[in-house]
Amino acid sequence: MSGEPTQGIWPRTIVVAAAMVAADLATKWLAVQFAGDADRWLITPRTNPELALGVVQADANPVLLAVLVLVTCGLFIHAARLTHQGILSAVGFAALASGIVANAIDRAATGAVLDWFRVGPIVLNLADVLIVWGLVAYVLASMRQPTG
Repeated sequence: MSGEPTQGIWPRTIVVAAAMVAADLATKWLAVQFAGDADRWLITPRTNPELALGVVQADANPVLLAVLVLVTCGLFIHAARLTHQGILSAVGFAALASGIVANAIDRAATGAVLDWFRVGPIVLNLADVLIVWGLVAYVLASMRQPTG
């Protein structure tokens, strides 16, 4: 999608992002239905009160939390600009936005995020994967951004 005219890109991007949010919330629900509180194979449901992919503690200094929110908003706005310019793919933007929104919905509803997929010592969810995918796409697009 990179480089294509941006007319009509936003309705498709919103649909893709909404589908990604729905997929994350559905996989969280399915993980709990399948495993409950137990660990079953790679399904390990865990509530995670931490923020920013586990980097920031939930009870962190309010100033740090405010900075995190501002940085996230700035990233979102810049990523939207790059997408509008055709530098960042709509799918990359949708992945980043939907991961942030899905985990925010989960946190607003339960006070924590449900991580359920165990990869070695890490337990994550689909939204975490989408955020990382979107961040990689964003960084690569930022490196391609025209300087003048």
